[in-house]
Amino acid sequence: MTESLYQTWPRGEPEGFRAQAAGYKVGELVFNQARFTPARFLRGPELIAGEGKDFWSLQAQLTGEERLIMSHGHVRLLAGHIYLRDWAYEFDSETTATRLNAIMIPRHRLRAGAGMQEHTPVLSWSMADPDGRLLSMLWQALLVELG
Repeated sequence: MTESLYQTWPRGEPEGFRAQAAGYKVGELVFNQARFTPARFLRGPELIAGEGKDFWSLQAQLTGEERLIMSHGHVRLLAGHIYLRDWAYEFDSETTATRLNAIMIPRHRLRAGAGMQEHTPVLSWSMADPDGRLLSMLWQALLVELG
């Protein structure tokens, strides 16, 4: 299901790996809910060629942690935060048991600043802060409507 986005390996015994995902396509947007046991994800040069790089991901990290190694450095995605990620970059990551919601947004539909692309391909909002809390509440209301 995710072969066009990244390679995936379970951390620990392969027999113990579990994943659940649901997706909804609404126009050009893809809404995704996922839950999985600890894993490693690799997005190399072959997967960012062509259409594979032409989107952003708005990701609500509900539980778990992801540690990314990118050419820009190391990034930690923590539970309780919403992240805007630019998928035009290679990464190698490891996760703990994780539950997340994501919206895949085609690049042409969202214009982000050049500074984000040059310095760090991840922006974040804490769900404990007013702006992150509002994003989270709107997101949950939308998921109820899609459900």
